[in-house]
Amino acid sequence: MTDDCTHVRKEGACESALLLCSLPEKKQAFFRVNANEQYPLKIQMPEQLGDVSAVRLAARITYETSPLYFDASYQKETSSWTTEISVNKLGSYDAWLEYKVTDTWKIAKNQFAFLADPQNFNKLKIYTIIPVISGTLDEMSQDLDNIAALGFNMVHLLPLSQTAYSESPYAAKDLLKLDPHFLPDNKSQEESLDTFAQKCKNLGIGICVDLVFNHVGTDSALVDSHPEWFCRDLEEENGLKRAGWSDGHTWYKWEDLVLLDYQKRNLKVRADLFKYMKSYVKYWVRFAAKSFVPMIRLDNLHSSDPIFVRECLDELREEFPNLIILGELFGNNIEKQVMDYSLNLILATPWEHKFSPQLRNYLQYTHNHSHQLRFYCPSVSHDSGFALEEFGSTAATLSRLYVCALLGAGPWGIVQGLVNELEQRPQFIGFKDRMKLNFNTDLVKKVTHLNEILNQENCFLQPGNIHFVLNEHDAIIAAIRKDPQSGKPIALVLVNMDYNHEQWFRLEKDIPGIQEFDFSEEVISNKKVGISLEEWCAVPAGQSWLFRSKK
Repeated sequence: MTDDCTHVRKEGACESALLLCSLPEKKQAFFRVNANEQYPLKIQMPEQLGDVSAVRLAARITYETSPLYFDASYQKETSSWTTEISVNKLGSYDAWLEYKVTDTWKIAKNQFAFLADPQNFNKLKIYTIIPVISGTLDEMSQDLDNIAALGFNMVHLLPLSQTAYSESPYAAKDLLKLDPHFLPDNKSQEESLDTFAQKCKNLGIGICVDLVFNHVGTDSALVDSHPEWFCRDLEEENGLKRAGWSDGHTWYKWEDLVLLDYQKRNLKVRADLFKYMKSYVKYWVRFAAKSFVPMIRLDNLHSSDPIFVRECLDELREEFPNLIILGELFGNNIEKQVMDYSLNLILATPWEHKFSPQLRNYLQYTHNHSHQLRFYCPSVSHDSGFALEEFGSTAATLSRLYVCALLGAGPWGIVQGLVNELEQRPQFIGFKDRMKLNFNTDLVKKVTHLNEILNQENCFLQPGNIHFVLNEHDAIIAAIRKDPQSGKPIALVLVNMDYNHEQWFRLEKDIPGIQEFDFSEEVISNKKVGISLEEWCAVPAGQSWLFRSKK
């Protein structure tokens, strides 16, 4: 790689060629690389170009003007050129090929785009904290030791800004002010935030802050100080349009939220709004950056203004180069938005798929699209229900955890209270007394062991390295996970989603890779279960089995 900014002739555009290249082209799709890892590139030069003396790939991240250059070397035996891409900055890159003929660099017609992700960010394991049930920041920090002991290395904090009358964390009264409920006695806001972030850093835990671009509370201080920043609606009592959401058929209005208007025709008003919202975003990201690894979750991103989002995220990328960005993003044209916003992760919604065949298909979808889309796959979210609410029984909890962690296409996570034998998800709206959680449950032990398994095997939390088996089964979800580099089978996972009945299955010998497994011991229970190929066997109700390949 070089930083050479040698002038490239552009007047010879008619001479430019479409080179044969091993990368997917921009007109087809962008691709993804991991920062600081090598990505090989092979280039075939058309004969009509004449005596080509040098070839290189140029790549430019969205927020910089000068490209990086990756020089290619000529391989005589194949009459081709090869190089390797390796970038150290996260974000979206535009790329193109250049070639040198008679001492003149020319730009080829090929255009590419790629997105650089954090190295090893598939090791991310996220624990969502619901602040309204957790007391002050000092009290929340007391839970960090238990969270770390469970094996989680990132805490997702719902918004901590001062809330409006509804006490929803997504309805801010003052975006830059910590809600007084979270402020410990005799501590300033900055001291409280710094203390929490420092403990996270000491424990090897990152902080994911939840950011809201789209709206604030109806009684936000901004409504009085900057009414010109909001969308108007004369049918509302205060003349301001409410935010909301659609299920594709019906529009649901949030009465406690007013909609910010990023498309004001007055350029001064729009610039002031952009500046203020960027200051809000950067304030909370600076807090997260004091932890082990900073991360942001962008709430309701599909409804946010694309021009502001691109501008804001480019500035964040430049100021916080190791920032991980997760988007709550639904709707059409998601691939384009992922590339435009340089999103490392988007939220998966496995809880919406209630039955095994549908859940299997959804997991397969997340893997099939992983060349462009990377998914965060929690078993439930803070605004879904727990197993009793979503699937009719708490007995469904464990199988859902194993499916998301062992068969998902990326990082996984849980919500506060899930492993503490709470039947229902704690409400994230409305302040309550600090909830005492029991960290000595059987589920705590199982999740701790599950995270230990994830740490031991690199085949999990990876995208695309999966082969589903028993695909006609109505209750068992099963798959082989492969080594990401060699493609060799590493783990076989079988999950019985039926929490009432055992389920019978039979593994045929002709399943690719199935004979590579050691069935003498099951890893999760550490017991012998006696599986033989081409013989019927039953998985007990609600249980999950994991087998490793033979050494």
